[in-house]
Amino acid sequence: MEKSFLELVKKAKTMNICVIENNLPWCAPVYFVFDKKFYFFSSPQSIHILYGLDKKASSSIFCDGDEIKKITGVQMRGKILKPELKESVKIFTKYIKKFSFLLKDSGYEFLKFKKKFKTELFCFEPEYIVHTKNLKGFGNKTIIKADQL
Repeated sequence: MEKSFLELVKKAKTMNICVIENNLPWCAPVYFVFDKKFYFFSSPQSIHILYGLDKKASSSIFCDGDEIKKITGVQMRGKILKPELKESVKIFTKYIKKFSFLLKDSGYEFLKFKKKFKTELFCFEPEYIVHTKNLKGFGNKTIIKADQL
């Protein structure tokens, strides 16, 4: 897997999740962690979960820059899923390391965190990934195979 892709998804904090609601597009930014899939907490009642869970969705992650050549990003097609409890607890450990500022009152327990924020853990599982790196030339794109994550 490309080093610049890994650097981007480890450095970035938010990604957009995009779904279709009644034939209309909807995007929502979420905090995420990457571990072969892109994991995020969200309300089960949010539009991107109500209309995207177990369905096709898209996502993007990017770092903008003051110059065109510094723009880099990832655009993906895939599916929003709900991970099993064992997988969720493992990912929560990574999540609290990255977003420790969210834990002031909830401590480091998965169930307390979910209850405090009225949220569940979901993941975006990419099927098709395009990594844009303008540093290598305007519009430079690389396809990353999902099975290589």
